[in-house]
Amino acid sequence: PRLKRWPEVKPHLLVTVTALLNPLGQVLMFEKTKTQTECGLVVLPGGKVENGESVIAATVRELAEELGITVDPDDLNFIKVLDRPCLDNPEYSRILSFYFTCTKWQGTPMCKESHKHGPVQWYSPAKLPSNTHKYDREVIEGSFQQGYVDYN
Repeated sequence: PRLKRWPEVKPHLLVTVTALLNPLGQVLMFEKTKTQTECGLVVLPGGKVENGESVIAATVRELAEELGITVDPDDLNFIKVLDRPCLDNPEYSRILSFYFTCTKWQGTPMCKESHKHGPVQWYSPAKLPSNTHKYDREVIEGSFQQGYVDYN
């Protein structure tokens, strides 16, 4: 049998996620407090890649918007791409999350989007809060604790 019509193919949503690491090996996170999706979850900073923007440029922009810090693109260390279903936005079929670490930045990280997030906090990768986002936890536990991340 022939297909009368091709099935609809929805685009992927590209997001960037960054783990800032302090000299103690702790990771910076905050709780989503006033968002439509993932409210109540503790997450790594990050956000959507805008149309026409590179993943690196989006990472630098998101860190400035969310935390008020300046990051040199050369100081971002790529660690993983996570491909997962997009369950909360019917416009997209999947989410591709690009994970980075960063140990150097200018400025003091603080929540610049208090209308969406609670204050920033530093956590040991071995002692993440119980409400840590499932995929962020997976990357932190899978990459950080197994020695794939350089803290220097």
